[in-house]
Amino acid sequence: MPKTRSAIKAEPVDTMSAFVPASRARTISSSSTPLPEPVMSSGNTTVVDDAIMAGMSTTDTPLNDSSDGTMEIDDTIAATSTPAASQATQPLPQHRQMVVDGGRSTKTSIQHTDALHTLAAGSRDLIQAIRNLNSLNIKATLPSLPKFVVVGDQSAGKSSIIEACCDITLPRSEGTCTRCPFEVTTTALTDGTAVTWKCTISLVLEYSYLPRERPQEPFGHWHATDKQIVTFAIVDDKTQLEQKLKLAQLAILNPDTDPASYANLADASGRYRKVAFSPNVIRLDVQAPHLPELSFFDLPGAINVHEDAKEQHLVTFIEKLIASYLSNKQALVLLTCAANQDVQNSTAYRFVYKYEATDRCIGVLTKLDLMYPTKVPEIEAMLAGELFPLPCGSWFITKQPGPDELAQGISYGEGRTQERVFFGSGHWITIGHRFDQQVGIGNLQSAISKLYTGHVLKYLPEITGRVDKRLSDVDQALSGFAARPKQAAVTINTEIQNIVAAISEQIEGDGIALEYSNAKSTLIQGFVKEMKGNRPTVDWTTPGYVKRAISLESSDDEVTPTKSISTPTPAPRVKPDVAPTTSTLKRRLPASAHATPSKKSKPDSSKVIFSIAPVLRAHHARDHDGTGALDPRVTRTLILSTFAGCTQITDAFLHSLQNATANMLSATLRSTLASRLHTKFYHETQRLLTNFATDLYASFGKSITHALARELHRPITISGAQHQAAITFEKTLREERHKVRVEEHYSILEASLPSQTQTTIEQRLKRANEPTWVAANPDPHHNLVGNLASVLAYHDLACNRFVDLVAGTHAYDVLRVLKGNVEEELKKELPVGNEEACQALLAEDAGRERVRDGLVKEKEQLVKAKAELEKVGGMV
Repeated sequence: MPKTRSAIKAEPVDTMSAFVPASRARTISSSSTPLPEPVMSSGNTTVVDDAIMAGMSTTDTPLNDSSDGTMEIDDTIAATSTPAASQATQPLPQHRQMVVDGGRSTKTSIQHTDALHTLAAGSRDLIQAIRNLNSLNIKATLPSLPKFVVVGDQSAGKSSIIEACCDITLPRSEGTCTRCPFEVTTTALTDGTAVTWKCTISLVLEYSYLPRERPQEPFGHWHATDKQIVTFAIVDDKTQLEQKLKLAQLAILNPDTDPASYANLADASGRYRKVAFSPNVIRLDVQAPHLPELSFFDLPGAINVHEDAKEQHLVTFIEKLIASYLSNKQALVLLTCAANQDVQNSTAYRFVYKYEATDRCIGVLTKLDLMYPTKVPEIEAMLAGELFPLPCGSWFITKQPGPDELAQGISYGEGRTQERVFFGSGHWITIGHRFDQQVGIGNLQSAISKLYTGHVLKYLPEITGRVDKRLSDVDQALSGFAARPKQAAVTINTEIQNIVAAISEQIEGDGIALEYSNAKSTLIQGFVKEMKGNRPTVDWTTPGYVKRAISLESSDDEVTPTKSISTPTPAPRVKPDVAPTTSTLKRRLPASAHATPSKKSKPDSSKVIFSIAPVLRAHHARDHDGTGALDPRVTRTLILSTFAGCTQITDAFLHSLQNATANMLSATLRSTLASRLHTKFYHETQRLLTNFATDLYASFGKSITHALARELHRPITISGAQHQAAITFEKTLREERHKVRVEEHYSILEASLPSQTQTTIEQRLKRANEPTWVAANPDPHHNLVGNLASVLAYHDLACNRFVDLVAGTHAYDVLRVLKGNVEEELKKELPVGNEEACQALLAEDAGRERVRDGLVKEKEQLVKAKAELEKVGGMV
């Protein structure tokens, strides 16, 4: 029973399993009816075919009236020429129609079946989308796109298959006639259009020819360039197409000549060809009513050897060209093999295996009328997938007109009718029923249509993702470029306003612009800490006291301390006119204090340490009457000595503060002019801001240096803050002095006692606080404690006063002026009123402009690509 044919819908096809042979049929057994030897006629048909054609008349074949004015030939065809043909009474998979005039058939035409309409409108959009994407020259984003590639040996009937699928006539000649790839796209014209057939021929130029061969280039003399698409001709007369294609191929093979010079030549015969083959493509866009939606590439025929010994390099060139298509994992393959040749000897078949395209391949056998009948079992085995199997596809068989028939101008419809008649005769009837979806050009068109559509749908998400990603990247790159201004002077003034506002926001710490404000506060707090940390300390050791030394000459259980007591001696008097310096006021540090500091900790060698003996000597030097009074001049000298190191601390702070402001200005400018970083305007503005800030900080530094010098000139205060602070300091200092005296007292008193019998610190302090102890041990340096308390109190007072002065001066003399005068400063130096000069300021450098132009052009193409993909996005 004949199989029921179902319509093929446009849907994704993950594999090519839809076209795996439907029947794994047995080959014809020895009991089958013997087949006659082929007797060749003048064309590509056998005598059997001629007899059938001759017998098709109104008297021999039952005709039924058709509603559209044609006469429909019943599916049952009476074959009368041979015993095999006489048995052919099974219906064919398709209906045939003939136009009848006066009871005689005068012209055959084709009522296109479902095979020619397998794709819906969405499938047409898919094919057109891929074709348009391929024209956009965005290879960096889409290095390859889904395609269908037709390959076959030279003279294997490849061009005949394409002509049958697309209703066109390709160039024909002896030997090689396809010398470059042909990209063919067919589209069905919508109903109601006045155009009956049209073909647009374009040249897709992606390679330029180089005089010298370059081994690094994939095609030797050919160098890849940006794609150019040149419209060569628009043809609306099918009889003129072959000639126009020959001229287009001639233009492709003369890459140094303007293609337009070949468009209107009368004949391409005998014309000069600079090259024998080219990787550039001739594109055909064919439109006609009822055409299937197809798109594929026809490649030059594969050859093993060239007829000219001097041109053997072309064998390698053709293989490289074919390999560049077969190796593309997104390319489906239609392999064309002549049935009258051994398939195992096919060069194209070898290429399909060599370049790992078998899992993307379907095959078609041509020239069935030229093969010996003994090959029929082999054909059946191939159709069943038992011989020369294609892992994920099928073999198809077709019958195309021969050279003589083509020369006589056989029409497309007549060729299709002839094919149906051929497969409706003899042994082909049985084959046609067993492999009903693998016989005839209609089934091949269906397979190509469905496979290609499904293949495109499979890759559509990846293609869309690539385009979206690249478009996002290009937008990001373009965001680094400012729009070309129409009024440069206005733009400059606007940008200056933006800069001023941004700087003001940073200075005031408004909104989220707190980075500079926080950094400035951190620096000031650090400055305060360092200044206070520079306050002198006091060593309250009594002059002449030497701490007892303990020698461990006994066992661990019995420790016998020894003491060394030196008798205090009067301090030597110094000259009255010699003020104590920092070095004379420092006590001698213990050895441990002189250890090499680590890299992370650097001791402050400028910090002052007061000791009782040097301070007393300084006062005694001024005590001319010997009353022991403390001289106020020495007190002033002591106060001034506390500021040792303040200059270094202040200089470091001012340097850090200036750097913080410079960094703020640089970051603010870079953020505000982010799209103009490569313009002269940005660099000039940066220079002006830097110079302006540098001048402000130079003036600020002088003011602070002057203020510090004023503090170091003479200690002066008229507020009572120092007195109040001195009272607090004095209490603390007396406690420190008391503890030291108690430790000294008991250290001497208990020097001869074992350590386990000595009193604790807490016990000693408790006893020392008793009135009897205090009365019995008065402090001879009682007045000196109060004197040093006033010195330290003034130090803190002066430091606080100085820090406040620095912070206030910075806010007023630097930040206020910077905020208020930066606009005036920029406009004074920049040519804000000169349009031409402003244009020059805003211009990018030449290299950047080329990059911008390239990105803009690429974005235009990507936007077009996205629009194409959005048209078919709903089909995924």
